[in-house]
Amino acid sequence: MATSRILAADTSFLLSLLGADSNTRDAVAVVKGLSCPLSLSSINDLELLNASRMAEFQGFKEPGSSALIETLLKTERIAGRLVYSPFNPTKAIARATELSCRHTLSHGHRTYDVLLVAAAIELK
Repeated sequence: MATSRILAADTSFLLSLLGADSNTRDAVAVVKGLSCPLSLSSINDLELLNASRMAEFQGFKEPGSSALIETLLKTERIAGRLVYSPFNPTKAIARATELSCRHTLSHGHRTYDVLLVAAAIELK
């Protein structure tokens, strides 16, 4: 029996993949070398799009750059390189709470990062 594989990425990787920074070339090379698409949840969408809008608001990115990232996100989905995986947010929050209890005091994780990992675990 063949096992299916799901790969997930954090927001900084996605910003590099869809934006233009010093890591973009490497991010594109990683995705081109994958045998399966990257899996995103609605949490990834929210953080990615909000982070790009915030960077534009703060003047770190040029006007219109967040709209371009949103367009590129849609293009990558249509092409099948990024796939949307729905999940149960209630279960993900419960799992995030558990992960936080076990790991944050010793490793100092941010809430959103814990929630993204929990969502990925819920997606299996």
